Amino acid sequence: MLTLPGNIMRILAILLLIVSLGVYAIHSDAQPSKNIVVYQLDFSNEVETVKHLDISTENYDSYSDGSAKEYVYNGVFVFEGNNTSTQNTYYDEPIAVVKFYNESDGFSSYAALPYNYTVTADFEVPSTPGYGNFYILPRYKDVNNKYEIAVNTQSNELVFNYVKNGNWVNLRIVDFSDNLTISKDSWYTLKVAVSWEYNNDYSMYMNHFIVTISDASHSFTTDFWDGNLTPTDYRGLGFLGFDDSHLFKVYMDNVVVSTGMEELGLEPSESVSPADLNFTAVYMWNDTDIIYIYMGVSQQISPDSSDTKYWVAQLDVDLDSRTSDSFNPDYNIQVSLDTSGNMKGNLFVASNGTWLGNLHLLGGGIDEDYIVVEVDKSSLTGLGNGLYLKAYSQLGSNEIDYYPGVPDLTGDYAIYYLSKPSPTSGWSSLSDTAGDASPEVYDILYLKSAYNSDLLFFNFTIAGLYPWSGGDTYIYQVFVDADNDASTGYQVGGLGADYLLEYEPGFMSRLWLYTGNGSTWSWSVIYKEDYMYNPGELDNVVLLVYKSDFNDPQLASTIKLYGQTVNVSVLEDSTDTLVAPVPEYGVWVAVAILAASAILLARKLKWS
Repeated sequence: MLTLPGNIMRILAILLLIVSLGVYAIHSDAQPSKNIVVYQLDFSNEVETVKHLDISTENYDSYSDGSAKEYVYNGVFVFEGNNTSTQNTYYDEPIAVVKFYNESDGFSSYAALPYNYTVTADFEVPSTPGYGNFYILPRYKDVNNKYEIAVNTQSNELVFNYVKNGNWVNLRIVDFSDNLTISKDSWYTLKVAVSWEYNNDYSMYMNHFIVTISDASHSFTTDFWDGNLTPTDYRGLGFLGFDDSHLFKVYMDNVVVSTGMEELGLEPSESVSPADLNFTAVYMWNDTDIIYIYMGVSQQISPDSSDTKYWVAQLDVDLDSRTSDSFNPDYNIQVSLDTSGNMKGNLFVASNGTWLGNLHLLGGGIDEDYIVVEVDKSSLTGLGNGLYLKAYSQLGSNEIDYYPGVPDLTGDYAIYYLSKPSPTSGWSSLSDTAGDASPEVYDILYLKSAYNSDLLFFNFTIAGLYPWSGGDTYIYQVFVDADNDASTGYQVGGLGADYLLEYEPGFMSRLWLYTGNGSTWSWSVIYKEDYMYNPGELDNVVLLVYKSDFNDPQLASTIKLYGQTVNVSVLEDSTDTLVAPVPEYGVWVAVAILAASAILLARKLKWS
């Protein structure tokens, strides 16, 4: 009789445990981010240029003799310097630090940008004097802590540097001349994608830069990673013109900073005056410290001659609005624009109007059709993993527009998760015949169910794309036989539905309890429920329901589901019955049993 060596038994046990865990592979359906401009500047308006760039205190003009300067000329931004003076012991380096609203000039006041963004800028080196290198400083805090990405126009090189605590380090030099060559009096575009992400090779979070330089017909792309500067060391953006041995000049134009944001909702077309108080869409995104809120309007923003304009986003951070008929905000984010053109953001406690402080306006504003406002997470007491949002605009004391919806087509609120919840189970899935309903917006393709310890997840996939709004024209229903007893509840699809989960685009989904005798249509609403993301212009919605909301009757270990699409009261499509497991403890019991079996097997397995 031969006993397996201990190390082999341990390996077998681990493999069997991995297999047992793999049975419950996690899968979630995620919405791709939308690309949203948060700042753009084309220098056609010199007043706006001065407002958004620090062109004084960050300009290194040795001996203050005017040999280094920045200015707007014919709609472009000009860097001009002189590094040929023998008396100067320091280089002349014109640098433009990006500002938005609320910032003053100075190295301690600069625009705070999201951790992940893309910046593009056009540049040109004129034939007179014919010298100049162009830098984008995508992670800029001050001159002592920054990254530099430079186009060396004489050598056709991309140069990557960082400066930490005043110490300059070259990271990489890349020759791009096989792909394109910088010529005088020609425009080029430098694009830098900036992210703070996990690098598996280094097992740590690092800065990742993807850099592209291009002209009308040629392009070169490269990237690099670096972890020497952490997010606490930077947040801003700067540009630099420089040449270390010549008179030089560089032109810059068309600066665009964009970031991926989640589209919470798109407003239906409506007539609102003034149009810059008419909401069109709201987006959100967050990083480690900050929540970013983008409010789009239907016209470029401008001051009113007689009254102050307001854009107010209301936040419910304790999520108690889902158990109420009304919206219960905890905080009001107020952006105001007075008649003199002064724009500012403020944070208030919603219940009593207590002012909590100024808010940074990241982008948009006057002459743009959007506003991006930053909210520090630490200022929102009670903030969990998600929040609800409503918004309204105001001219003087008169409310003008509402988000979501308009008075005769009002949605409830928008939901945003700081990180998406996900199931710990696999998805139970039921397919439905394609093409059995028309138009495609009614045609069900899949009904799926999954769960974690707190939530049930219902995925409703259709052949078409969900509209952003629509009221009772589009109704998506999931009937839930919670006690797995066909003799109780509403008789539909061969099951006895104790609950109905109903979603109408433009509204929050609602959970209904059956109160009839089995054949009558009689339901009582329990709670408004969440969705993982707004499915507008997508083909699936993931509806979330707290298990605790299924109170009487409670959930059995297995439930049955039945799906329908309805146009007002007309049935458009339906599914077969989906049988789905529910309890979280069932997963861990199964895993524990399999793991224990693996260990026992490893201990006792022998060859004879």
